[in-house]
Amino acid sequence: MSELKKHRNGEIELLRFVFCFAIICLHGEMKFRGGFLGVEFFYMVTGAFMAKSLSGDDINANESYKITFQKSKNFIIYYIKKIYPFFLPATLIGTILAFLSTRKLYIVLYAFGDLLFLQNFGFPAACATGVVWYLSSLLFGIAILYPVARRYFNVFSVYFCPLIFLLIVGFFIKIYGTIEVPCEWYGVINTGFLRAIADISLGIFVYIISENLRRFNKLLIYRIIFSIMELVFFVLIILYMAFGVESWFVYDGYIVIIMAFALSVALSEISLWNKILSKSFFSSLGKASFFLFLNHYCWFKWLEPALNNIGLIIDNNLFKLLCIEFTIVSSILTWFLGLKLKKIYFFLRTKSNKYENK
Repeated sequence: MSELKKHRNGEIELLRFVFCFAIICLHGEMKFRGGFLGVEFFYMVTGAFMAKSLSGDDINANESYKITFQKSKNFIIYYIKKIYPFFLPATLIGTILAFLSTRKLYIVLYAFGDLLFLQNFGFPAACATGVVWYLSSLLFGIAILYPVARRYFNVFSVYFCPLIFLLIVGFFIKIYGTIEVPCEWYGVINTGFLRAIADISLGIFVYIISENLRRFNKLLIYRIIFSIMELVFFVLIILYMAFGVESWFVYDGYIVIIMAFALSVALSEISLWNKILSKSFFSSLGKASFFLFLNHYCWFKWLEPALNNIGLIIDNNLFKLLCIEFTIVSSILTWFLGLKLKKIYFFLRTKSNKYENK
């Protein structure tokens, strides 16, 4: 897991910002009707980096199940620690805004469902930030796939991961006509969980492709070809998200497959864009996208009814501008409070360790 912290891929960081922007536009009803595909991108990136952490680990199919589950637990805890210090203040901001909007106390009680990532398990949740279903499904997908991938990485990543993706996405297209099914219930199955499992599985396979593409790194002609293909594919995806209409969404699966190939090129770092984008500015955009993602939905969802409750009616364009401004402000506040919470956590853990060692 430490490997994930050493190097940031400028292409991936820029793409994180672009796909986050698409999701924000979708929720703000500012075109980008296909912005939900940003979710597929983020899940795939998670799968790819999970595979990277596994490929660098001392994996043995004969290791004890105790060790496998211990390693799996550690990986999930790593993700929770990474997310939670910032998710907590974002949820607090969203819950306050939701309460001001609805004026109903149960929103505050339901916020516990948010804080425990229980929405997609069927528990009552306030959905204050609008991203709980995503995080709930993300952690569930990791919990299911990590131990299997750890023990049977070579076979699972190459053969089973693409099959899992095709089966689940094919099911979505056949039943719903799109992959935009964040938290529907099909019998006892939550579609958010299935969506995460499908996309994270594809991300694991994407990592395998990216590693195989690295052998073209020293051949300039191949680097040029892959760079052009990557650019064309991502432009096509952005156009699909920006101008797509519901009748097109039956083709979502094809677009995700194109995204997977383009992401493989970006992860392989063989494209000419990689060196151009390996600047701290693009890394900062990638980091900012996380905070914008956590904070945007609550303003678009709850601000207008909250203002209406105090007798304020505002123009739609002004409302969207206010939402963007408040999203930026609350993102900065979330970042600041999250860093403080992390410092408090590390301080308490250090004190606890010293006490245990006495």
